[in-house]
Amino acid sequence: MQAKALLEPNGSQTAAAVGTGAAELGVTYVTEMMPDSRIEIVGPLPEAIQSPLLFGGGVASTSADPKTARAFITFATSARP
Repeated sequence: MQAKALLEPNGSQTAAAVGTGAAELGVTYVTEMMPDSRIEIVGPLPEAIQSPLLFGGGVASTSADPKTARAFITFATSARP
């Protein structure tokens, strides 16, 4: 398997390798592969081996409208149906 494996430094390069045919399959975030019409996304990996992707939010100390920025972060992090 080692002879056939490519280890790309990031998801967009993994997607590019699949899209160009340099790799027959790739494992990366779905959002990295979606823009490339040459790639057929066959589905997610099993949930048991998924890693959550965590995002953070912050407001610049020089923000022109910190109240609105904080309101957006509150909205984005609130539970919604």
